[in-house]
Order: sequence, then structure tokens, then C-alpha cells
Amino acid sequence: MEALKVARFLNLFAVAAVAGAFFAVRFGYSPTMRTLAPVPYAQVQQGLSATLRVRVPIAMGAALVTSLAVLVLQGEVESEEFFLTLFGFAATLVAAVASWLVNVPIEREVLTWNPKGPPANWFVFRDRWEEFHTLRAVLGVLALAAHAAAAVF
Repeated sequence: MEALKVARFLNLFAVAAVAGAFFAVRFGYSPTMRTLAPVPYAQVQQGLSATLRVRVPIAMGAALVTSLAVLVLQGEVESEEFFLTLFGFAATLVAAVASWLVNVPIEREVLTWNPKGPPANWFVFRDRWEEFHTLRAVLGVLALAAHAAAAVF
């Protein structure tokens, strides 16, 4: 029982870190980014990508691993807690796949730009990144809600 409590705590912490990062970027930083001209956009995006491209994957990996640990330790496959945790895991996994397939490749591309002269189609990259980041933010919040509900109910 103690192992489950520790796993659940670590899981909530990791999932909250991911959801918080996604939520803060989507609703705090993204609206401002959409108003920037190409040069400041490239400069800010490069700085954020360089910083977050290490931290967020660590938190996301921890969220996925601790979700699996909670699922294994719960034991009761037909319980509400199990299904809520499974939903939270699935939402985090889909967000991770979206990251790996769309957002991370765009971030890598943006890091190659000359920040004083991004390509003429820079906004295509920005818009695609934002589209999938919105999906990640929604999934992150849903994952956190599911894990929190599993811990409480």
C-alpha cells in the first residue's frame, strides 16, 4: 500500500509538471507569440526551445513511467481508479506522440534559423506548432484531472 501512495504522489507531481508547462505556454506565452514579428518570434522561440526541450521530456517520461507504476500497483483492474489512471496515461501518451511527431521536429527546425532573418514562411511553422501544442495542453489538463480524480475517489 505504501508503494502505491509513493507512486501516486510522484505521478501527480510529474503529470502536474507536464500539464502546468503545457498550460502556461499555451495560455500565457502563446497569445503573445502570435503578435510578434518574425525576428522577435524566432529569438524567443529559440530561447524557449533550447530550455524546455530537455526539461519537458524528462517530466513527460516521469509521468508515463509513474502512471504505469500506479497501474501495476493498483491491482484492481476493474476499479474506477484504474480506469481513471489508464485514461490519464493514455492522454499523456498521446501528448508525447504529438510532441515527438510534430512539435519537436518543428522546434529543431526553428533552432536552425538565423534569428535575425527567419524564413519567409516562418508563420507556417508557428501555426502548426501552436495547433499541436493546443492539443497537448488539453491532453495535459485532462491527464491531470484523471490522475487527481483517481487519487481522490
